[in-house]
Amino acid sequence: MNKANKFFLLLISTIALLALYHALFPLPAYVVFDRFFALSGFFLLCVSMALGPLAILWPKEFCQLIETRRAVGIAACVFVLMHFIVAFGVQYRMQAGMLFAETPLLIALPALAIIALLAIFSNDYSVRMLGGKNWKNIQRLVYIAFVLSLIHYLLQAKGLFVPVGGITFVNIAEVFALAIGAATIILQLAGVAKRLEKTKRQG
Repeated sequence: MNKANKFFLLLISTIALLALYHALFPLPAYVVFDRFFALSGFFLLCVSMALGPLAILWPKEFCQLIETRRAVGIAACVFVLMHFIVAFGVQYRMQAGMLFAETPLLIALPALAIIALLAIFSNDYSVRMLGGKNWKNIQRLVYIAFVLSLIHYLLQAKGLFVPVGGITFVNIAEVFALAIGAATIILQLAGVAKRLEKTKRQG
């Protein structure tokens, strides 16, 4: 099994664990699916963003995985769209006005639009049509989508502790989301620092 296959197996296993975790809670099915799709989408978005700086910081270990970034980003888009469909279709009963009635939703809509746009342009034809430079500039919109998604999550968060049946549990899902969000930010900053250091050496 090559490194890319091992990487995809790890991602699938993580998402399966997220599904199992959410299934353990005695909540309505639409809530379980909504939260699962949301967290899985955010997780994959963070992974797609982390691959770049990881390849810069540890090229021998992660350069081979750069080619998987496009597939991971498209998968993130699929989960995010499923999150929107469940929330809009079931929770908000397809009432478009509700999407503009709450701050978390107003923040989520542009993030959704950006993620969908990036997925649409994640193909070789778009690279040839737009040119490498313009294509990369469009892909950089992912940083805006990440920030908006993180803010949306923080505004929607239920807290790090969840009472279930009179017993309080640590909300592992929210701890996980905060951890991967923080790790993504740290890796981005470390990647920028590494590039600046390399530029100074070459200069």
